Amino acid sequence: MTSRALAVSAALAAAIALTQLAAPAPAHADDAATTTTTTADATVPRVGVIVELTVNLPPGRADAIAGALADALNRELEVDALGGDDVTRLLPPDGLPDECVGTPACIADVAARLNATQLLFLAIVQVGDDTQVDASWVDVATGAGATRPRVTLHADARAGAVFATQAQRYLPDARRREAGGKTIIIEGGDGRRAPGRDRHLTRTTWITGGVAVAAGAATTLLGLSARSLYHRCEREICPQRDLDTLHGRDVLADVGLGVTVAAAVTTVVLYLRSGAAAEAAPAAGPAVGVVPVAGGAVMSLGGTF
Repeated sequence: MTSRALAVSAALAAAIALTQLAAPAPAHADDAATTTTTTADATVPRVGVIVELTVNLPPGRADAIAGALADALNRELEVDALGGDDVTRLLPPDGLPDECVGTPACIADVAARLNATQLLFLAIVQVGDDTQVDASWVDVATGAGATRPRVTLHADARAGAVFATQAQRYLPDARRREAGGKTIIIEGGDGRRAPGRDRHLTRTTWITGGVAVAAGAATTLLGLSARSLYHRCEREICPQRDLDTLHGRDVLADVGLGVTVAAAVTTVVLYLRSGAAAEAAPAAGPAVGVVPVAGGAVMSLGGTF
Protein backbone atom coordinates (compact mmCIF):
# COMPACT_ATOMS: atom_id res chain seq x y z
CA MET A 1 0.00 0.00 0.00
CA THR A 2 2.88 2.36 0.71
CA SER A 3 4.16 2.35 -2.87
CA ARG A 4 0.70 2.88 -4.30
CA ALA A 5 -0.07 5.70 -1.87
CA LEU A 6 3.27 7.31 -2.67
CA ALA A 7 2.69 7.24 -6.43
CA VAL A 8 -0.94 8.34 -6.35
CA SER A 9 -0.45 11.15 -3.85
CA ALA A 10 2.56 12.51 -5.73
CA ALA A 11 0.64 12.49 -9.00
CA LEU A 12 -2.39 14.20 -7.47
CA ALA A 13 -0.31 16.85 -5.74
CA ALA A 14 1.55 17.62 -8.95
CA ALA A 15 -1.70 17.78 -10.94
CA ILE A 16 -3.33 20.19 -8.50
CA ALA A 17 -0.25 22.40 -8.41
CA LEU A 18 -0.12 22.55 -12.20
CA THR A 19 -3.86 23.28 -12.37
CA GLN A 20 -3.51 26.27 -10.08
CA LEU A 21 -0.42 27.58 -11.83
CA ALA A 22 -1.94 27.19 -15.28
CA ALA A 23 -5.40 28.51 -14.40
CA PRO A 24 -6.28 31.54 -16.53
CA ALA A 25 -6.47 34.96 -15.01
CA PRO A 26 -9.93 35.80 -13.65
CA ALA A 27 -12.25 36.67 -16.46
CA HIS A 28 -15.40 37.59 -14.53
CA ALA A 29 -16.77 41.10 -14.50
CA ASP A 30 -14.99 42.11 -11.30
CA ASP A 31 -11.51 41.52 -12.65
CA ALA A 32 -11.05 42.30 -16.31
CA ALA A 33 -12.78 42.69 -19.59
CA THR A 34 -12.83 39.74 -21.97
CA THR A 35 -11.52 39.93 -25.49
CA THR A 36 -14.51 38.97 -27.62
CA THR A 37 -15.04 41.73 -30.19
CA THR A 38 -18.32 42.69 -31.82
CA THR A 39 -18.43 45.27 -34.58
CA ALA A 40 -21.06 47.90 -35.19
CA ASP A 41 -24.54 46.95 -36.34
CA ALA A 42 -24.68 47.01 -40.11
CA THR A 43 -27.97 48.98 -39.93
CA VAL A 44 -26.36 52.01 -38.26
CA PRO A 45 -26.89 54.95 -40.65
CA ARG A 46 -23.90 56.85 -42.00
CA VAL A 47 -24.61 60.57 -41.86
CA GLY A 48 -22.71 63.19 -43.79
CA VAL A 49 -22.70 66.72 -42.32
CA ILE A 50 -22.11 69.19 -45.17
CA VAL A 51 -21.68 72.96 -44.99
CA GLU A 52 -23.72 74.35 -47.89
CA LEU A 53 -23.87 78.05 -47.03
CA THR A 54 -21.84 80.36 -44.78
CA VAL A 55 -22.25 84.07 -44.04
CA ASN A 56 -19.78 86.27 -42.14
CA LEU A 57 -17.78 83.32 -40.80
CA PRO A 58 -13.98 83.42 -40.43
CA PRO A 59 -11.99 80.77 -42.36
CA GLY A 60 -12.22 77.31 -40.82
CA ARG A 61 -15.09 78.20 -38.49
CA ALA A 62 -17.74 76.45 -40.58
CA ASP A 63 -15.78 73.19 -40.78
CA ALA A 64 -15.18 73.33 -37.02
CA ILE A 65 -18.92 73.70 -36.38
CA ALA A 66 -19.78 70.85 -38.77
CA GLY A 67 -17.17 68.64 -37.13
CA ALA A 68 -18.55 69.45 -33.67
CA LEU A 69 -22.04 68.50 -34.82
CA ALA A 70 -20.83 65.19 -36.27
CA ASP A 71 -18.95 64.39 -33.06
CA ALA A 72 -22.04 65.15 -30.97
CA LEU A 73 -24.20 62.89 -33.14
CA ASN A 74 -21.68 60.07 -32.75
CA ARG A 75 -21.60 60.45 -28.97
CA GLU A 76 -25.34 60.69 -28.45
CA LEU A 77 -26.87 58.52 -31.17
CA GLU A 78 -26.18 55.15 -32.79
CA VAL A 79 -24.96 56.65 -36.05
CA ASP A 80 -21.70 56.96 -37.96
CA ALA A 81 -21.50 60.70 -38.63
CA LEU A 82 -18.83 62.43 -40.69
CA GLY A 83 -18.23 66.17 -40.74
CA GLY A 84 -15.71 68.99 -40.82
CA ASP A 85 -12.40 68.57 -42.62
CA ASP A 86 -13.14 64.88 -43.22
CA VAL A 87 -16.07 65.90 -45.43
CA THR A 88 -14.48 68.95 -47.06
CA ARG A 89 -11.58 67.00 -48.53
CA LEU A 90 -14.01 64.50 -50.11
CA LEU A 91 -16.17 67.14 -51.79
CA PRO A 92 -15.36 68.82 -55.13
CA PRO A 93 -12.48 71.33 -54.79
CA ASP A 94 -14.62 74.17 -56.16
CA GLY A 95 -17.40 73.47 -53.66
CA LEU A 96 -21.02 72.42 -54.06
CA PRO A 97 -23.37 73.94 -56.63
CA ASP A 98 -26.10 76.28 -55.45
CA GLU A 99 -29.19 74.62 -54.00
CA CYS A 100 -27.52 71.21 -53.82
CA VAL A 101 -29.99 70.19 -51.12
CA GLY A 102 -32.81 70.52 -53.67
CA THR A 103 -31.04 68.77 -56.54
CA PRO A 104 -31.30 64.95 -56.64
CA ALA A 105 -28.18 64.58 -58.81
CA CYS A 106 -26.10 66.67 -56.40
CA ILE A 107 -27.45 64.75 -53.41
CA ALA A 108 -26.55 61.44 -55.08
CA ASP A 109 -23.04 62.68 -55.89
CA VAL A 110 -22.38 63.91 -52.35
CA ALA A 111 -23.77 60.71 -50.84
CA ALA A 112 -21.53 58.61 -53.08
CA ARG A 113 -18.45 60.65 -52.16
CA LEU A 114 -19.16 60.26 -48.44
CA ASN A 115 -20.64 56.75 -48.65
CA ALA A 116 -23.54 58.20 -46.66
CA THR A 117 -27.15 57.08 -46.30
CA GLN A 118 -28.35 60.38 -44.81
CA LEU A 119 -27.18 63.96 -45.26
CA LEU A 120 -27.40 67.10 -43.14
CA PHE A 121 -26.88 70.31 -45.13
CA LEU A 122 -25.93 73.26 -42.93
CA ALA A 123 -26.45 76.97 -43.46
CA ILE A 124 -24.30 78.84 -40.93
CA VAL A 125 -24.66 82.58 -40.38
CA GLN A 126 -22.69 84.78 -38.00
CA VAL A 127 -24.95 87.43 -36.42
CA GLY A 128 -22.97 89.64 -34.07
CA ASP A 129 -21.42 87.41 -31.43
CA ASP A 130 -23.86 84.58 -32.07
CA THR A 131 -23.81 81.90 -34.75
CA GLN A 132 -27.04 80.55 -36.21
CA VAL A 133 -27.03 77.02 -37.61
CA ASP A 134 -29.90 75.87 -39.84
CA ALA A 135 -29.98 72.29 -41.07
CA SER A 136 -31.82 70.39 -43.79
CA TRP A 137 -31.99 66.60 -43.55
CA VAL A 138 -32.15 64.32 -46.59
CA ASP A 139 -32.60 60.55 -46.82
CA VAL A 140 -30.52 59.44 -49.79
CA ALA A 141 -32.47 56.28 -50.62
CA THR A 142 -35.95 57.83 -50.67
CA GLY A 143 -35.14 61.46 -51.37
CA ALA A 144 -37.25 62.50 -48.40
CA GLY A 145 -36.17 65.73 -46.75
CA ALA A 146 -37.03 67.94 -43.80
CA THR A 147 -35.77 71.08 -42.13
CA ARG A 148 -34.47 70.90 -38.58
CA PRO A 149 -34.91 73.49 -35.81
CA ARG A 150 -32.41 76.35 -35.80
CA VAL A 151 -29.64 76.13 -33.21
CA THR A 152 -27.98 79.29 -31.95
CA LEU A 153 -24.42 79.15 -30.66
CA HIS A 154 -23.77 82.02 -28.30
CA ALA A 155 -20.33 83.54 -28.00
CA ASP A 156 -19.49 81.70 -24.78
CA ALA A 157 -21.13 78.40 -25.75
CA ARG A 158 -19.31 75.20 -26.61
CA ALA A 159 -20.65 73.93 -29.92
CA GLY A 160 -20.23 70.28 -28.99
CA ALA A 161 -22.24 70.61 -25.77
CA VAL A 162 -25.03 72.54 -27.51
CA PHE A 163 -25.28 70.04 -30.37
CA ALA A 164 -25.30 67.12 -27.91
CA THR A 165 -28.52 68.42 -26.35
CA GLN A 166 -30.07 68.80 -29.82
CA ALA A 167 -28.81 65.53 -31.35
CA GLN A 168 -32.15 63.74 -31.30
CA ARG A 169 -33.84 66.72 -33.01
CA TYR A 170 -31.44 66.45 -35.94
CA LEU A 171 -32.03 62.70 -36.37
CA PRO A 172 -35.29 61.83 -34.58
CA ASP A 173 -35.39 58.28 -35.95
CA ALA A 174 -31.90 57.35 -34.71
CA ARG A 175 -31.54 55.30 -31.55
CA ARG A 176 -29.93 56.98 -28.59
CA ARG A 177 -26.53 55.51 -27.83
CA GLU A 178 -26.21 53.60 -24.58
CA ALA A 179 -23.73 54.88 -22.02
CA GLY A 180 -20.20 53.68 -22.81
CA GLY A 181 -20.78 53.20 -26.53
CA LYS A 182 -21.55 50.04 -28.46
CA THR A 183 -20.01 50.63 -31.87
CA ILE A 184 -17.17 48.33 -30.91
CA ILE A 185 -17.65 46.26 -27.78
CA ILE A 186 -15.03 44.30 -25.90
CA GLU A 187 -16.90 41.73 -23.88
CA GLY A 188 -19.81 41.76 -26.25
CA GLY A 189 -21.59 39.24 -28.41
CA ASP A 190 -25.14 38.32 -27.34
CA GLY A 191 -24.67 39.61 -23.82
CA ARG A 192 -23.79 36.20 -22.37
CA ARG A 193 -20.31 35.02 -21.63
CA ALA A 194 -18.90 32.05 -23.47
CA PRO A 195 -19.07 28.74 -21.55
CA GLY A 196 -16.01 28.28 -19.36
CA ARG A 197 -14.73 31.81 -19.92
CA ASP A 198 -15.48 32.92 -16.35
CA ARG A 199 -14.05 29.90 -14.55
CA HIS A 200 -11.68 31.13 -11.92
CA LEU A 201 -10.04 30.10 -8.68
CA THR A 202 -12.18 31.26 -5.79
CA ARG A 203 -10.89 31.55 -2.24
CA THR A 204 -12.45 28.18 -1.37
CA THR A 205 -10.84 26.61 -4.42
CA TRP A 206 -7.45 27.92 -3.36
CA ILE A 207 -7.96 26.50 0.14
CA THR A 208 -8.99 23.04 -1.04
CA GLY A 209 -6.22 23.05 -3.62
CA GLY A 210 -3.72 24.00 -0.93
CA VAL A 211 -4.98 21.20 1.30
CA ALA A 212 -4.61 18.74 -1.58
CA VAL A 213 -1.04 19.86 -2.28
CA ALA A 214 -0.08 19.84 1.42
CA ALA A 215 -1.68 16.45 2.03
CA GLY A 216 -0.05 15.06 -1.09
CA ALA A 217 3.35 16.36 0.00
CA ALA A 218 2.94 14.94 3.51
CA THR A 219 1.78 11.61 2.12
CA THR A 220 4.78 11.51 -0.20
CA LEU A 221 7.19 12.16 2.67
CA LEU A 222 5.51 9.52 4.85
CA GLY A 223 5.58 7.06 1.97
CA LEU A 224 9.28 7.64 1.31
CA SER A 225 10.09 7.29 5.00
CA ALA A 226 8.02 4.11 5.35
CA ARG A 227 9.55 2.64 2.20
CA SER A 228 13.06 3.31 3.46
CA LEU A 229 12.27 1.71 6.82
CA TYR A 230 10.60 -1.25 5.12
CA HIS A 231 13.68 -1.98 2.97
CA ARG A 232 15.93 -1.71 6.02
CA CYS A 233 13.78 -4.21 7.91
CA GLU A 234 13.98 -6.57 4.94
CA ARG A 235 17.79 -6.53 5.09
CA GLU A 236 18.08 -6.92 8.85
CA ILE A 237 15.95 -7.81 11.84
CA CYS A 238 14.15 -4.72 13.15
CA PRO A 239 13.01 -4.29 16.74
CA GLN A 240 9.28 -4.22 17.44
CA ARG A 241 9.44 -0.46 17.88
CA ASP A 242 10.52 -0.01 14.23
CA LEU A 243 7.79 -2.36 13.05
CA ASP A 244 5.20 -0.33 14.96
CA THR A 245 6.61 2.85 13.42
CA LEU A 246 6.40 1.31 9.95
CA HIS A 247 2.78 0.32 10.53
CA GLY A 248 1.91 3.78 11.82
CA ARG A 249 3.49 5.48 8.82
CA ASP A 250 1.59 3.17 6.48
CA VAL A 251 -1.69 4.09 8.16
CA LEU A 252 -0.89 7.81 8.04
CA ALA A 253 0.10 7.52 4.36
CA ASP A 254 -3.24 5.86 3.59
CA VAL A 255 -5.12 8.61 5.46
CA GLY A 256 -3.10 11.28 3.66
CA LEU A 257 -3.91 9.66 0.34
CA GLY A 258 -7.63 9.83 1.14
CA VAL A 259 -7.38 13.48 2.13
CA THR A 260 -5.41 14.27 -1.03
CA VAL A 261 -7.97 12.59 -3.28
CA ALA A 262 -10.93 14.23 -1.53
CA ALA A 263 -9.36 17.70 -1.62
CA ALA A 264 -8.28 17.28 -5.24
CA VAL A 265 -11.75 16.23 -6.38
CA THR A 266 -13.32 19.11 -4.44
CA THR A 267 -10.91 21.57 -6.02
CA VAL A 268 -11.69 20.38 -9.54
CA VAL A 269 -15.46 20.47 -8.94
CA LEU A 270 -15.33 23.97 -7.45
CA TYR A 271 -13.22 25.23 -10.34
CA LEU A 272 -15.54 23.74 -12.98
CA ARG A 273 -18.61 25.20 -11.26
CA SER A 274 -17.08 28.63 -10.69
CA GLY A 275 -18.19 29.86 -14.10
CA ALA A 276 -21.67 28.33 -14.07
CA ALA A 277 -23.42 31.38 -12.63
CA ALA A 278 -21.65 33.77 -14.97
CA GLU A 279 -22.47 31.63 -18.01
CA ALA A 280 -26.18 31.86 -17.23
CA ALA A 281 -26.17 35.54 -16.29
CA PRO A 282 -26.08 38.33 -18.88
CA ALA A 283 -22.92 40.36 -18.99
CA ALA A 284 -23.07 43.55 -16.94
CA GLY A 285 -22.20 45.69 -19.98
CA PRO A 286 -19.33 46.53 -22.24
CA ALA A 287 -16.04 47.02 -20.51
CA VAL A 288 -14.63 49.11 -23.34
CA GLY A 289 -16.58 51.15 -25.87
CA VAL A 290 -15.02 52.74 -28.95
CA VAL A 291 -17.06 55.26 -30.92
CA PRO A 292 -15.74 56.49 -34.29
CA VAL A 293 -15.78 60.27 -34.62
CA ALA A 294 -14.48 62.69 -37.16
CA GLY A 295 -10.71 62.52 -37.27
CA GLY A 296 -10.37 59.68 -34.78
CA ALA A 297 -12.32 57.81 -32.12
CA VAL A 298 -13.69 58.24 -28.61
CA MET A 299 -12.92 55.40 -26.17
CA SER A 300 -14.72 54.77 -22.88
CA LEU A 301 -13.66 52.31 -20.21
CA GLY A 302 -16.06 50.93 -17.63
CA GLY A 303 -16.29 48.18 -15.02
CA THR A 304 -14.45 47.29 -11.87
CA PHE A 305 -10.97 45.81 -11.73
